Amino acid sequence: MHFLSQFSLLLLLFVTILCNKTLYGCDKNSEKDLVRYNSFIAVSVRFDCQHKNEPNTHCCSGTILTESYILTAANCIDSLSSRLSSVNLTIAAGIYNRSKSNEVIRKVDQIVIHSKWINGQHGRQHNIALLHLSTPLDFTSDKYIARICRPIDFNSLKNVLEYPSSSIPLSGITWERKPISAATSIGVKQFEISLMDYNDPICYRLVSNIEQQFCTRLYHDNQDSCNHASGEPILQWIKNRWMQVGLLSSAIDTADGNCLRIYTRLTYYHEWIESIVNSKNLKSSNLANTAMIYECDSTTTECGCSRENVALSSAKIFGGEEAVPFSWSMIVSVRLNNSEEHSCSGTILTAFYILTSADCVDGASDLEVTIAAGIHDRITDFPMIRYAHEIYIHPHWNKSDGTYRNDIAILRLFPPLSIPGGFGLARTCISYTNSKNETINYPSAGSNLVVVGWGSTQYNESYFSDTLHQAGINMIDNNNSICQALIHDVEKQFCAGAYEKGSGKYVDC
Repeated sequence: MHFLSQFSLLLLLFVTILCNKTLYGCDKNSEKDLVRYNSFIAVSVRFDCQHKNEPNTHCCSGTILTESYILTAANCIDSLSSRLSSVNLTIAAGIYNRSKSNEVIRKVDQIVIHSKWINGQHGRQHNIALLHLSTPLDFTSDKYIARICRPIDFNSLKNVLEYPSSSIPLSGITWERKPISAATSIGVKQFEISLMDYNDPICYRLVSNIEQQFCTRLYHDNQDSCNHASGEPILQWIKNRWMQVGLLSSAIDTADGNCLRIYTRLTYYHEWIESIVNSKNLKSSNLANTAMIYECDSTTTECGCSRENVALSSAKIFGGEEAVPFSWSMIVSVRLNNSEEHSCSGTILTAFYILTSADCVDGASDLEVTIAAGIHDRITDFPMIRYAHEIYIHPHWNKSDGTYRNDIAILRLFPPLSIPGGFGLARTCISYTNSKNETINYPSAGSNLVVVGWGSTQYNESYFSDTLHQAGINMIDNNNSICQALIHDVEKQFCAGAYEKGSGKYVDC
């Protein structure tokens, strides 16, 4: 049996298994034909928003995220979320230079608005939403529709702020806001737009969080510059394709006759988008036979509760199973030597502190250790990166004695994590005991535990998993003969493993 030596304060042991990697792709497009590409990715979001009994009115814009999801602004449709069944909410795709009879129309059957969306006195925050289509789009049969490309190769706040880049021109699109029955048909218009510096006094006043939003200026020579509809995309030519870097949140006419546009920054919401898009497939396939779902409300619980519920398979899966994405939001990847490679796992104690093993960071220097928070797939997901400015290793830790006593360390971060923030981070819970006897017997023998992480759960294996995995195991009695041979101090250590009922033995976890 593989001995799991970790700290007695933690019930989550950082272990996992190798699994297949899922990559994110998008449709190729041409730099020279942006208008044509815009017409492929853009959709018109329609309902009777003017209360004139005209359900085909163009109310706002959106873009095609996948065959089943449309990306748009929350302010456009937030009033419909509670009464969707009584509203004829549709999208029209592929309508540039095409007759009305050839439009691709789909009905929306679900609205997903960001949980932190607010339209308050300080402006619109987290102005982003997804629309689920009752019938998926068919990219193979209709050559006039395409899904958007989004930047994915970013791993720090600096990288997030580079999308969009100030060195590359921006291009926006807009639609005419008229009902379909009007004589003038709805069409896509393209315009160039300039990125504004964060320190611009007007931009600074209107943008509440530069991670979540950015400013652009549309000059007066663009006719109807502020005649906008929320959800309109803004794009940049990045790595041989057009990438959508933002969606329009609001627009303001300035005193000099120009238009200031505030955009929602898509890189900040990458994880949120992925969690929604992937949730239906995950729940319908991987969790079809799940017997136990651990429900909790992260808005009312201080620790131990992530943005998604934990779901453990009813069957004992030796070697573990992939966790529901973002169901263990307190787990972080610890990385050494300023590398992007996973070295070990840790948990979030507070916004400033990470709990991990001494063995992991022994010998590491300050500012050479980083943590990646808010991820499921450590390869493709966009993490919140923070540096460890101070490393506190237990003073009685001795790596050379081979006993793993006092194998515990704390990392102090700066700047602190944003909890829950856009990544939906959570703090871990730690139980405290009042006596030596309570300490020795906690967790109690036979208790159900879960190991979570990206590491190997097989003895003598050194690979790491791409995605976060979990495995159900049991606490082993301190008097178990195998445990006695491996544990050197029952106050500071315990062992656990997967219990096979048929044989009555503990097997590799």
